[in-house]
Amino acid sequence: MQPGVDWAQVAASVYLAGEEYQESRELEGGLERRRPAIERLLAQTPAPDAEVARDIAELQRRLRGPVDYEFPLECKHVAAHIEERAKLSRTPASKPSLEHGAQVYAAACAACHGKAADGEQPRVTLDPPAADLLHAEKSWRPYDMFARVTYGGLETAMPSFGDALSAQDRWDLVFWLFASRWPPCARPNAPVLSASELALSSDFDLSNKVPYDAIACVRRNFTAPAPSPAAR
Repeated sequence: MQPGVDWAQVAASVYLAGEEYQESRELEGGLERRRPAIERLLAQTPAPDAEVARDIAELQRRLRGPVDYEFPLECKHVAAHIEERAKLSRTPASKPSLEHGAQVYAAACAACHGKAADGEQPRVTLDPPAADLLHAEKSWRPYDMFARVTYGGLETAMPSFGDALSAQDRWDLVFWLFASRWPPCARPNAPVLSASELALSSDFDLSNKVPYDAIACVRRNFTAPAPSPAAR
């Protein structure tokens, strides 16, 4: 096992490779334009041990081949396997504060993503423009967004906030963003889940656990997370 390697960052890089592949594949000529950046990402990702090294080498081999519709899914599988083997903490250490998350967003993100987090009227002009965070097409879990905020994007203006914001700041931000996607809670006696379960549940996952009109409440009203190691 290679000492000093951040397993969480390795998993996030592999996951990002799959996301970038899928997004670029859906655009005419997009994969050919973005393939070199994905190749550099995997080449620069340190393998913490021989097993992960073999997995990354296989992804690199597939990336060099013809269009591979299973590549994004395989990246997700490899990333999940890394997370499980490393026993990564993928949930907040303390109950996220939505109010504080809104403050973190205003200070760290609004300039690029817009005051309302919808990508409209940013104070900073970027090419490509910063993403609309309220109408995301990806079925992300809060943990996936936490990793993106922590480690940044792939050769884009999206920076890494792993050093600039504490882990709790990042969790507060992410939980606020997921809650902001929904209208105010209007369902009495909605189920209440823990922050641990919410961190690993996409909105689609929640739609299979609770009534659809309860998701707005579930994202806003939750209990403290189960005890776990501090998030990286």
